[in-house]
Amino acid sequence: AVLNAAFAEYPRFREEYIDAYDNEDAQMAAQVAPPLDSPGQLNYVMGLFAVFVHRVEKGGVGYVGFEFGCVWEKEHGLGVMTHKNRVIDIGAAYSAFDSHRASEDAAG
Repeated sequence: AVLNAAFAEYPRFREEYIDAYDNEDAQMAAQVAPPLDSPGQLNYVMGLFAVFVHRVEKGGVGYVGFEFGCVWEKEHGLGVMTHKNRVIDIGAAYSAFDSHRASEDAAG
């Protein structure tokens, strides 16, 4: 679920990354963050940095956050919050460790 969510969002992340540059730098950015054909190719542009197991739970199952380093956002990384096999949030690294977001989902 995490890889599929990251792969679904990757074209948007990539486009924003490339758009931040002009001319030749944009060409370099497009090479650093190339188009991908499958979720398995994400290992070329991102890597797992940390896993957060939250105290917040729903139905007896805790929330788990995954923080990744990624080529398109070196400063803020990528974060994914999950519950069971469901992705509840994806964005900057804080999405992985934001227990408030997990609490909101658990209450809803």
